[in-house]
Amino acid sequence: MELKLADLFEKTISGEWGVELKDGEDGVNVIRTTNFTNLGRLNLQDVVKRNIDVQKYLNKQLEYGDIIIEKSGGSPNQPVGRVVIFEENDKNIYFCNNFTSILRPKKNMVYSRYALYLLKDLYNKKKVLKYQNKTTGIINLKLNDYLNGTLVEIPNIEQQIKTVEVLDKAQYLIDMRKQQLDELELLVKSRFIEMFGNPITNNKGWSTELLGEICELKAGKNIKSNEIHNVNSKGLYPCYGGNGLRGYVENYSHEGNINIIGRQGALCGNVKYARGKFYATEHAVVTQTKININDYWLHFALKELDLNRLATGAAQPGLTVGKLNEVEIPKVPIELQNQFADFVTQVDKLKFTYKFNYTHKIYNIYLILCLKMYKIFNFNKKTYL
Repeated sequence: MELKLADLFEKTISGEWGVELKDGEDGVNVIRTTNFTNLGRLNLQDVVKRNIDVQKYLNKQLEYGDIIIEKSGGSPNQPVGRVVIFEENDKNIYFCNNFTSILRPKKNMVYSRYALYLLKDLYNKKKVLKYQNKTTGIINLKLNDYLNGTLVEIPNIEQQIKTVEVLDKAQYLIDMRKQQLDELELLVKSRFIEMFGNPITNNKGWSTELLGEICELKAGKNIKSNEIHNVNSKGLYPCYGGNGLRGYVENYSHEGNINIIGRQGALCGNVKYARGKFYATEHAVVTQTKININDYWLHFALKELDLNRLATGAAQPGLTVGKLNEVEIPKVPIELQNQFADFVTQVDKLKFTYKFNYTHKIYNIYLILCLKMYKIFNFNKKTYL
């Protein structure tokens, strides 16, 4: 049965921000987009509390099974329109803020977790892009247009529940893979600290040298935003900007195994390790080593230095090449650098093994799903993994 997205939900409910708490007040929980995860679940470790008239806005309280959709926010690499499901059973009162809206599934039309997977599928396929507009630097989702302009094929409730059972198993495998990859990232960080200490405090007392003495630092080249593609395809090269990977472009500006530092934007100071051919914009700094040093070791040293802490400017944080030139780098023997880099290379191989094994397990589950459920979502492993 083909329906509009709007037919699956009750009338959309806008978020409520309330006012800041005064000393001694105990407010209610308000979920923001910072509490969203890209897996469709909420991270409630840092939920803000606000003063909201609960009785006045009784209809805006979140209920179990509600879908929360992001309607303002996003970035050049992350379209607005992410969704999460609210599945809290505690007695606390929750609202969502005014950058979000509540989609409350009609119980006779759609199973709530099926609605979550459906909306995630549409988002991953970038169906939200044509319903975006940008004002004052913020990307907004024209929610009503999106809901009324998007047609979907909806099976009966029984089929929806069976579909969700299979997808939940696939999601479990994805979660397990992510947990293992996170643990490997922590292992690398721990190994670095064990071998070299904290490079910010230099608690192991290494002699230091300036980054400008080790590397030649130059900003990248200007490029028009309409030349940057959101999706990678054959013949394109990664493009790095101030906040990391911006997208993919048809030409490259640099080639090699090179560290790139974002110099402008909220995430300035981020460090990416580019391999092969790539493009660096004017908001990124390309480091070309001038001495015998292991580039891969340097990558982790720069990450541990938390360069974002050196940024200046509130409205548009930034790092100058001059400031980066003065960053102190521990002067570590090349033998130890190579030893650490070899360790990380082995960890990288282990990561690849995890990704490969889980990709095949999850793809097999999707294949079974498609066969049993008549390709309801037309799943593609690249969309999810």
